[in-house]
Amino acid sequence: MWAESIRQFGNDDIVKNSKIMSVDSWNPIFCSEDMEFPPYKKFVGAAKDDVAYRIFCHNSSLGSRRFGVAIDHIRGRSEDVLPDICHNTFDLAYVDAGHYYDDVVVDISLAKNIVARGGVICGDDLNLRLDQADLEVTRANANRDYIRDRKSGGYYHPGVTLAVGESFPAVGTRGGFWSVRKVSDLVYLPSEIAFNGFFIPSFLGYNDQKSFIEIINTYRNSPGT
Repeated sequence: MWAESIRQFGNDDIVKNSKIMSVDSWNPIFCSEDMEFPPYKKFVGAAKDDVAYRIFCHNSSLGSRRFGVAIDHIRGRSEDVLPDICHNTFDLAYVDAGHYYDDVVVDISLAKNIVARGGVICGDDLNLRLDQADLEVTRANANRDYIRDRKSGGYYHPGVTLAVGESFPAVGTRGGFWSVRKVSDLVYLPSEIAFNGFFIPSFLGYNDQKSFIEIINTYRNSPGT
């Protein structure tokens, strides 16, 4: 997805000089309480058997060849890997790993170090901002994956909500995505998220393409949340 985005919206020089770096342990991350949900058991099984990791390696190799963008990865936990990566060098850091507060807050803190001034830190799974959720419930369930909020009635990832809310005074949000731009080491401003000029990923089948268009149009035509 990222490689095709660079090819779609960049020129030949940008493609040639761009690099995508993925950092992940590709290991199970769910607590015992969350393991009660059947889908999570499949995720854990795919991680334990290295199925998820092998699929990633296949997709990244294919994406790099198809779109001409270098894709590399380091297998490990972010707190062990990112401190050794050059600081203030990346144009964008996308946080999309565990949903538990203890994981997300570390990932955001480390992303602040590796992103250059003017760069973007962003992610997804922000179903509710901190000011929209019940703070007591959010804190009490910070290391649960997905719960229902008694204040709004909506389902959300409390760890993501708490970590993002504590890390930034404000973020741009839409459809669960969030984004800020780094002005300095201490100043981060919300950046607008607009679903304009999007493209249909070439790896999606026909039915998935239809679903993709419907979802994007819903977000594009709705106000930021």
